[in-house]
Amino acid sequence: MLAVTWTVMIVLTYSERREATIGQARDFAESTNQMINATLTGMMITGVSKQRAVFLDQVRESNNIKNLRVVRSGSVIAQYGAGDATEGNPSADETAAMKSGKASFSVNEKEGYLSAIFPILNWRAYLGKECMGCHQGAENDVLGAVSMRVSLRQAQAELSGFAWRISLLALGLALPLLGAIYFFVHRFVSRPLGGEPAAATAVANRIAGGDLAHELAVRQGDTTSLMAAMAKMQKNLAGIIGQINEAAGTITIASREIAAGNADLSQRTEEQASSLEETASSMEELTSTVKQNAENARQANQLVIGASAVAVKGGKVVSEVVGTMSSINESSKKIVDIISVIDGIAFQTNILALNAAVEAARAGEQGRGFAVVASEVRNLAQRSAVAAKEIKQLISDSVDKVGAGTKLVDEAGKTMEEIVTSVKRVTDIMSEITAASQEQSAGIEQVNQAIAQMDDVTQQNAALVEQAAAAVESMQEQTTHLTQAVAAFNVGKAAAGGSAKAAAQEGQPARPAAERRGPNRASNVARLPVKPAQAWAGAAKAKAAAGGEDQWEEF
Repeated sequence: MLAVTWTVMIVLTYSERREATIGQARDFAESTNQMINATLTGMMITGVSKQRAVFLDQVRESNNIKNLRVVRSGSVIAQYGAGDATEGNPSADETAAMKSGKASFSVNEKEGYLSAIFPILNWRAYLGKECMGCHQGAENDVLGAVSMRVSLRQAQAELSGFAWRISLLALGLALPLLGAIYFFVHRFVSRPLGGEPAAATAVANRIAGGDLAHELAVRQGDTTSLMAAMAKMQKNLAGIIGQINEAAGTITIASREIAAGNADLSQRTEEQASSLEETASSMEELTSTVKQNAENARQANQLVIGASAVAVKGGKVVSEVVGTMSSINESSKKIVDIISVIDGIAFQTNILALNAAVEAARAGEQGRGFAVVASEVRNLAQRSAVAAKEIKQLISDSVDKVGAGTKLVDEAGKTMEEIVTSVKRVTDIMSEITAASQEQSAGIEQVNQAIAQMDDVTQQNAALVEQAAAAVESMQEQTTHLTQAVAAFNVGKAAAGGSAKAAAQEGQPARPAAERRGPNRASNVARLPVKPAQAWAGAAKAKAAAGGEDQWEEF
């Protein structure tokens, strides 16, 4: 495995170095191509393109560039002629590169070179110079190709030397590492076993087959080896199997007692279910009564709300009447004042008439006509005074009556306000009664739901009792299978006493189950299937890990 790892590492490292070398050769070829194109472009611009052969010969004399050629395309030959002998007759690879317009690279491992072919395009601007000014044709048309071979021999020699060096280094590191592994296996694997691996395998097979009575040969003073640990494990397993055998008998007796208790619990659960049914029936009747009371309270509340609205409206009307009576009272008082003014005017007119009569008497015959007029005015003033007095008496009597009516209307307004206040209070009380009735109805509904839930829980408890009974019966059968499974282990005398005790307990009679008085709603619960001992043990471990006593706690 170590040799394979080292080989893979060497191959991967060599491949990476080779790819890097080829990449450097490609970069060198591309740089050379740019230099050649730039030089040829400059020669054509300066008019010395005929001297290109001298330049190309110098490039061919370099150490790493071989077989350098500048090939012309058909359009350049048609425009400038065939050129030198080396610029015609392109090879198949050169023709393919010029046709595709893309650079072509290939590696010849045997001869040690990189073949690179770069097509020359009719660029509008190449390194700052325009090719289309000297060459006919469209932009990016192929004008020819630059073909060269870059030597890889020096790089291949360096790669071969690198491969030998890394191989020798891997070999030098592998030998000490193999020695260390051998020492580790001998020191930390063979010695801790406490014997030969075959002997340890035989002991493990005997224990797996149930043979726990065979004594293991362990070196004196050996307490840390695998053989010593297996001997201790065998002894502990023998004790544990004996305890399991003894516990199986105890579980059998306990399961019988649990079965009897389950029967008693089932009977009590049925009685509780019957009581809950009677309670539920009574609660349904109470719910109907409460709902009817709530409906009556709601209707009464609506009537009281209507009466309250009428009382409020009547109060407003009485308030308006009080205001009207007050206005009439004020108008009557103003009329009294006007009558008083009229009475005063009549009194003054009478006085003036008297004065006029006196003056007419003094005047003699000249004032006789004036005296007649004064007499008529006096009579009219007296009549006006009498009429004003009568009107004043009538108005005073009317004002007194209006005042009395105003007082009565005020008292009626106060009474209406008290009635409105009382009606509002009755409305509030009826609203509270309605709300209380609705809350009472909701509370009774919650009580019904709680009773229904209690009934469901009781039915579930009954089902759990049936399941528990089936589980206990299945547990008894599983205990028998467990005893038979434990009997497959040969533990010698370690568990003989436990087996005898279990057999004695198996023969004890169980307490008789209580007789059931009626059908159980959960009587259709299926019995649990009998499982093999190994499956039952696995299920027990799974329940213990997941908190398997949750159902019993709920029950």
